[in-house]
Amino acid sequence: MSHIDAVVSRFFSPAEQDAFCGVSGDDMERLNAFYTCWTRKEAYLTALGCGISEPTDTFDVTFLSNSEPEIIAINGDNDAAREWLLYDLQVAPGYVGALAIHSNEDIELVWREHMMC
Repeated sequence: MSHIDAVVSRFFSPAEQDAFCGVSGDDMERLNAFYTCWTRKEAYLTALGCGISEPTDTFDVTFLSNSEPEIIAINGDNDAAREWLLYDLQVAPGYVGALAIHSNEDIELVWREHMMC
């Protein structure tokens, strides 16, 4: 998993790197933590409209299995992070997804399956 560790050290914030180092368990658990963090970070950048071209280490997200989806800080500012909601999306078994919304009011998400004919 050295390729994942290299991505973590380059693209995750220092706090996220520390949290990732603390992930115990097998490679699958570490891989799930990695993709959970990555998709949450990507969701925030997508919501900003800038995508991955922006630095990914300037904001912190939760990603451990025992934590709710949340943007913790943006450029070290916890108050700015409270203006955002972060949701996990259960897209399919074995996959992770996330949605970031610029709002501090709780929003109920409804997932509808659409079948193609």
